[in-house]
This record gives sequence, C-alpha cells and structure tokens, in this order.
Amino acid sequence: MTSYVHVLQNPIKVIILRGNLNDKNSWSKPFSKQNGNIFNGIWLIGMKSFSYYLKEVGLRRVLNVGCNVITGFEQNFSQSETRCKPYIAQVHLSTSTGTQNTTVSVPSFFVINNVCDVLELDFTYFPVGNEPPFNVPIRDIKFEAVFHYVCQSNN
Repeated sequence: MTSYVHVLQNPIKVIILRGNLNDKNSWSKPFSKQNGNIFNGIWLIGMKSFSYYLKEVGLRRVLNVGCNVITGFEQNFSQSETRCKPYIAQVHLSTSTGTQNTTVSVPSFFVINNVCDVLELDFTYFPVGNEPPFNVPIRDIKFEAVFHYVCQSNN
C-alpha cells in the first residue's frame, strides 16, 4: 500500500509568551530568527491559545489582548482619526480557581503591519472602570499565550 507524505513548504511558526498579568516586563518576547526574517515579506499572526492560573476566586472579566505588531486607526468623537492597537482576541476570565485554558480552533490571522523583532502584548480588562489595582492577588495571574505566525508572501 502506497502512503503519501504532504510536506509544508511554509509551516506555521509558534511564539509562546509566559508571564504574569501583574508584570508588564513579562509581556514581550523576541521572534526567533530561525523561523524566518520577520522584516521580509508579508507575515500574519493569530492567537492560538491562552491559558492562565487563578490562585483565588476572581471577578468575572473579559481580558482584551492586543499586540505591538498590529496597528490600525479609530475614529474619535472629534472627527479625527488616531492610531490604535486593535484587540486581536478576547479571553473570558473565569471566577473559579485553578488552571483555565482558552483554545482557538481556527485562529483569526492579522497582517503584521507594524514590523518589530519583538512581540509585545497589551492587556486591558473589560469593564474598564472595575479594574483591580496592581499588586492585588486577584490580578496576580500567571499566563501562557501561544501565537501562530506565518509568512504569506516573500515579496
């Protein structure tokens, strides 16, 4: 019986960030140079999964996930447009303790239009007015964010 092997010429690359929502210094990581030159071609990125650990019962929140390599514009009430970092994913934080995981079966890929050799995440809570202050145990949340990225074109 003959078997065929499908070889991908442009496999998905992975970047994993492990950190703490209370420590902005842990929200960034360089792209691996072994995976390709992010400055050449058109690259896409999407969040594959987000896992976190709650030590204590928390408040129900939505965590908005943005990053530095995707930018856009938004319209203000004053009719002027300003540059922004749109959210590329939202994670519903559970109120129960322990490890939680959100897996995206089919990630939404976004064009990397602000090329940088370091991926920096940006987290905000919704609703905004009810954010817990820093250094409160409810915000002491260890996380692991897995992103897939791929070169769409070398032009």
